[in-house]
Amino acid sequence: MESYYGGDRGLLERKESLSLQGYMVYRISPVPGPAGAITQVEAAMPNPQYPWWGQILVEDVPLVTDPDPSPSSSGSIIARMYGLDVQVNPNIEAWKIHHTVVFEDDRYKGSTLEVTGLLPLDLSSWSQMAIVGGTGQFTLAQGVLYAKTISNDSETQVVDIRITAYYTPLPLHPN
Repeated sequence: MESYYGGDRGLLERKESLSLQGYMVYRISPVPGPAGAITQVEAAMPNPQYPWWGQILVEDVPLVTDPDPSPSSSGSIIARMYGLDVQVNPNIEAWKIHHTVVFEDDRYKGSTLEVTGLLPLDLSSWSQMAIVGGTGQFTLAQGVLYAKTISNDSETQVVDIRITAYYTPLPLHPN
């Protein structure tokens, strides 16, 4: 019987690691600068009896090198986190999130990580979300994204992000 499976088994055993730190800057109102746009839009607020339950946010959040949220910050954008946040339980203050981290820096440009998990509203201590895949240089990625708020006011929230992942680089296209 002919096998439909081929290729180099050793390729899947080769693991590399990624470790990076950046800052998500959530904007409630826009300011000038590379990370100055509003970063989330409320897509649904279906139940007035439970003001959080069922709420859906659509996000485009920059991951930057500098935690300074001011327009004069010299930080550059490492990646953008595109995704959905859904309030799935009226009794807990947490969001079910699914984000795609799309890298914009020269080294990993176009590569992605898929992040999912339950994110508490209170990020005063470290929280974790699972990295469950990736593309480009981060194929077959597995790991953890850690998040913790370092500043929060009525206009801006800055979240310290730490990514630790293992991945297996594969060819960018099949032969």
